[in-house]
Amino acid sequence: MKLRRTLAGLVLACLVTAPGFLQSQTPGYSPLSPAAVGARVETVIQCGGEPCDAKISLLEVVRGDKAWQRIKAADSSNAQPKGDLEYVLAHMKFEMSARTPGSKSYQIRSGQTGQFLAFSAEGQPYETPALVLPKPELTGALRSGESIEGWLAFLVPKSEAKPLMNFDPASGAAKGQGKLIWFRLQ
Repeated sequence: MKLRRTLAGLVLACLVTAPGFLQSQTPGYSPLSPAAVGARVETVIQCGGEPCDAKISLLEVVRGDKAWQRIKAADSSNAQPKGDLEYVLAHMKFEMSARTPGSKSYQIRSGQTGQFLAFSAEGQPYETPALVLPKPELTGALRSGESIEGWLAFLVPKSEAKPLMNFDPASGAAKGQGKLIWFRLQ
């Protein structure tokens, strides 16, 4: 009888914790399982105080000299990376749809707002450079049913083999809520 109760307790514990564990193993929901280039991650964000469905895709990653050439072409006043650093460009697509009628919007901000950040594989944050980005820049107010595409830029060490990027809907001026979403910048 005790064995049956113990087994039932273990099964119940597994059923209760499995959804969170499985979601953390789904690409994009954990830095240990980041989404790859070409992947689309679906999540829920807060927009206008209500939940909205979001689809976030990493379309392309450009790194090193190719990234520097695109950044330099965007504006000749952009500074070349110093020392052992190099630029990484991420081309993103962000789609949003409200669950209820109305004119909900969500603000996407590239640059130094903290909404998009780069990290080492060990979790060390990297600098987001202040520069003029290649067009289109990932920025703007997104309304239900719309999508926006654009570029983000980061500085990472040349030796960093597996840089990561996260999207934090609660950072910067977005004033949203939701889960961190993780992508591989390679």
